[in-house]
Amino acid sequence: MGENTERSSEPGADSARRAVADPSLSRFLRVLRPLLAEQSACSAWLVGSRARGTAAPESDIDVVIVAPTERPFVERFRDYLPAVLAAGVGVDLLVYTPGEFEQMRTEERPFLSHAMKSARKIDVG
Repeated sequence: MGENTERSSEPGADSARRAVADPSLSRFLRVLRPLLAEQSACSAWLVGSRARGTAAPESDIDVVIVAPTERPFVERFRDYLPAVLAAGVGVDLLVYTPGEFEQMRTEERPFLSHAMKSARKIDVG
């Protein structure tokens, strides 16, 4: 019903429009971006249903972050906790060191290979 199907040739334009139409994602990204800069993140990727544009309003937000860290894997989310809390929906946030991420890519790990097929890069500043 009156949906705008016009496509932009500008990279990431569709992702930007979806984020504006997705209040949970907009809140999350607004708080996440400064944290990415603060943590010297190398890259960050929106994955899952929100990256594919198939999410329901209550769907969780799935994110892969590549950043240097000394924290154990299960505690790395703590550096991004304000963004997780701001989202207002569940957030699955995975933080890998650059070495871990590269090794997973090199080994073509199924989870990462599948997730990155529809991944949308998040501007880290």
